[in-house]
Amino acid sequence: MIEVKEVAKTYPGTVALEDVSLRIAAGEVLALAGENGSGKSTLMKTLAGHIRPDAGEISIDGAPVRFQNPNESVAAGIGLVEQELAVARHLSVEENILLGALPRRRYLPGAVAWKQVRKRAREVMDELAIEVDPRATLDELPVNVQQLVAIASVLSRRPKLMLLDEATSSLSEDETDHLLRTVRTLSERGMSVIFISHRMREMRQVADRIVVLRDGRVSGESELSDVSDADVVGMLVGRELSEIYPQNVPARERIVLQVDEVTARNYIQNVSVTVREGEIVGLAGLVGSGRSTLAQTIFGAIRPTAGSIRLEGKTVLFRHPADALAAGIGFVGENRRVQGILPGRTVRENLTACSLGTFSRSGVLSRRAEQDQARQAASEMGVKYTNLEDPIGGLSGGNQQKVLLARSLMRGPKLMVLDEPTRGVDVGAKAEIYQHVVQAAANGMSFLIASSELPELLGLCDTIYVLSQGRVVGRLDGNQATEEQIAALAFHTDDATEVA
Repeated sequence: MIEVKEVAKTYPGTVALEDVSLRIAAGEVLALAGENGSGKSTLMKTLAGHIRPDAGEISIDGAPVRFQNPNESVAAGIGLVEQELAVARHLSVEENILLGALPRRRYLPGAVAWKQVRKRAREVMDELAIEVDPRATLDELPVNVQQLVAIASVLSRRPKLMLLDEATSSLSEDETDHLLRTVRTLSERGMSVIFISHRMREMRQVADRIVVLRDGRVSGESELSDVSDADVVGMLVGRELSEIYPQNVPARERIVLQVDEVTARNYIQNVSVTVREGEIVGLAGLVGSGRSTLAQTIFGAIRPTAGSIRLEGKTVLFRHPADALAAGIGFVGENRRVQGILPGRTVRENLTACSLGTFSRSGVLSRRAEQDQARQAASEMGVKYTNLEDPIGGLSGGNQQKVLLARSLMRGPKLMVLDEPTRGVDVGAKAEIYQHVVQAAANGMSFLIASSELPELLGLCDTIYVLSQGRVVGRLDGNQATEEQIAALAFHTDDATEVA
């Protein structure tokens, strides 16, 4: 159905794609894997008409095409779901789903036929099991629903080829499983899909064949049934990855954070959590369980309505995240585009945004000191960039995430609150991030990590609190807990066993 022949794309100082070739048949689901910065998103944007290649050829049904803009790609039957959410948050769900293709009333030119809009939107929503009011404004809905709406928008056009670039990164396990079943159904009807994910389970569940990119080139191609997970990791990083999770150092006894019976916005109720010096504490639970609300409450983004929060023994009531920052709490949110990066700023500015006072004297900023610290922080975190003065939007999603972590760690906080710290991050970068977390904890920094990835919590955390419907339903020893225990607690079943 589509063939890519020796496609290349170069930016100043960076080879994004080099002689990349691949084929995908009608009705085939192809898994595309690679570390952050390997060229996956560049290839997807090239197919979608966002980027023009410097060399090579793309053919659809045997006919060469050269897209001048995204509209031409859409007209040719290609639909892209981007890694970063591309939605209009001020519009409704139904308007987002049919954006650019709103049906018009026959006898009133220019007027929208809202009954048809609702009907068509509901059909696609049912297909993806999106259970919200079609008239709800997207900005009022959680990130996972916004992600599903972005997928529905592409699906509503019934493309020949759908490009899913980390489309499951914001979804719960149930939502992911439903999406993957839908993808398989659509492929059986003839739709081709290129599926990008950092999760092997998802790739094996939905795809038959895998192509791996490394440093802008194809480093491997195989039937998924013919390769092990370790084989794929070897193609991804070019080396054996024997140990992802480094060994933790035992936490100290001094309590850094004490959350006592905190209630906030009726999203969390009577929640109590303790974090000791040098301890890595995890927050597990399904989407909507209250993990993110608790993280934001501790950081001052949400005001508690009851209970108390004590930092190093002193009761605190943060009126704004700036208060929490000044008190020694760092934060990385679950949605880096909305809660993290400054999209119009450079890599340097994003790295140093929270530490400008460190590089200033009498209100005058020392640009040299700022650049030196930014360069050092980026190097220590393994951020791949060409120039510190380039816009951060030019970095891959995983490298943007590393910038956010480096920015918070630069201040040397007492406590780091991380919400989905490795969302959309490849396996090699995850190992680097985990190493930084464990090393910082060994030096006395405390961590509170909310994550939907159970292996991450089990591999990193000393203690894991499980939330369900806004309440803590279990506290587990990270060295003894199992995925089954956490899942049973998250679903609040009788199989759950609490470890005090």
